[in-house]
Amino acid sequence: MTKSYIVFVKVEEKPKTSIYEVRSRSSGIVLAIVKWYGPWRKYCFYPRPETVWNNTCMDEVSEFMLKLMKDRKEIRK
Repeated sequence: MTKSYIVFVKVEEKPKTSIYEVRSRSSGIVLAIVKWYGPWRKYCFYPRPETVWNNTCMDEVSEFMLKLMKDRKEIRK
């Protein structure tokens, strides 16, 4: 079993969406932001410059954004 190296922390709640920091589990440093991108009507990933991402972490980010979209659709029903 692979241990996750990142954690998602909600930092701002908006009426319809939220903003999340993607932090290093070991140091707490903010590595990226996940937030709503209106023109695409989806949550998107905004990595900080000079960060390096492997496929496992990218999979976690992708799964997290898919869950946010699913939750958003459920609320809108």
